[in-house]
Amino acid sequence: MSKQAHGSLARAFRASIAEDRAMLALDKQLKLQEAAKKQTIFELEKDCREFSSQQLSKEKSDTFDLNDPLRLRKEAQMRYGDADPRCGAASMLKFGGEDLMKAERKRQQQKQQVMFIEQQQFEKEMLIEENSDKKYIQETAEMIALRNEMETNEQNLRKELQQSQQAVNLDHAAGRARQQQELKEQESLLDAAELYHHGHDPFLNECKDNTNPNGRVRRAEYKGATKEERMQGLRILRQQAAEQNMQKYNEKVEDFRFQNLQEAARRQLILQERDKARNRRAMAEAMAKENLQLKAEKVQQTKAMNELYTNKFSDDFFAQFGTTTR
Repeated sequence: MSKQAHGSLARAFRASIAEDRAMLALDKQLKLQEAAKKQTIFELEKDCREFSSQQLSKEKSDTFDLNDPLRLRKEAQMRYGDADPRCGAASMLKFGGEDLMKAERKRQQQKQQVMFIEQQQFEKEMLIEENSDKKYIQETAEMIALRNEMETNEQNLRKELQQSQQAVNLDHAAGRARQQQELKEQESLLDAAELYHHGHDPFLNECKDNTNPNGRVRRAEYKGATKEERMQGLRILRQQAAEQNMQKYNEKVEDFRFQNLQEAARRQLILQERDKARNRRAMAEAMAKENLQLKAEKVQQTKAMNELYTNKFSDDFFAQFGTTTR
C-alpha cells in the first residue's frame, strides 16, 4: 500500500472518529434536554396535583354539605340553653332526655379522677421513700466512695502522664540545647576560618607584586588604580566641578539679565498703560465739558423760544387800563 493511500485511510479514519464523537455529543445533549423536559413536565404535573388536592377537593365544593355523611353531626344543636335567642316564648325549654351540662360535668369528673390518681401516686411514693431511705443512703455512700476512688485513680494517672510529658519535654529541651551548642561551635569554626583567610590571603593583604616582569599589571591580582591615577581622577573631578560651578554662575547671570529685561519691559508696559489711561481720562473730561456746554446752550435756546412764544404780563400791560377818557 502506498503512502498516499495510507494517508487517505488515516484521514478517513480520523474523520469517522470525529463524526462519531460529534454524534455522541449530540446524543448526550439531546438526552440532557429530554431529561430536563421530563423533569419540567413532572414538576408541572406535581404542582397541578397539589393544587387539585388543596383547592379542588370534594370538601371544597359548594354542594359538599348535601353529600357530607357527617352533616347532622356538624349542625348546631336545637338549643344551647334557656337563654338561647333562637327559642322564643312558645318554644319548649327542655326536651325529654336532654342534658345540657353533660360535657361540663364530664370534664369536671375527669379532672377530679385525675386529681385522685395523682394523690394516690403521691401517697405511694411517700410510703416507698420512707421505706427506702436507708437503702438510698447506703447506695449514695457507695456511689460517693466509688467516685472518690475514680477521682483518685484519675489524679494519679494524670500525675504520671504529666511526669512522663515533663521528662519528654526535658529531653527535647536538652536536645535543642545540644543542637544550638553544635551550631555555635560550627559558626565559631567558620568564623575562625574566614578570619584566617582574610589575614593570610595574598589578594586581600596585597603582599605580592601585582606587576609582571615585563611591566604589565597582573589582572588576577589587580585591585584598582594607582595613587597617580587616583590623583589624576581627583583633578579631573575638581576641574569638572569648577566647570559646573562656572556654568551655574553663567546661568544665574543670564537669568538675572533676562529678569532685568522682563522687569524693564513690564515697567514700560505699565507706563504706556498709564499714559493711555491718562489720555482716555482727559478725552472723557473734555467730552464731558463739551456735553455740558452743549446742554447749557440747548437750555438757553429752549428758554429763548419759550419767552418768544409766551405772553408775558408786565407792568406796562396793567398800566394801560383806566387811562382812556370818554
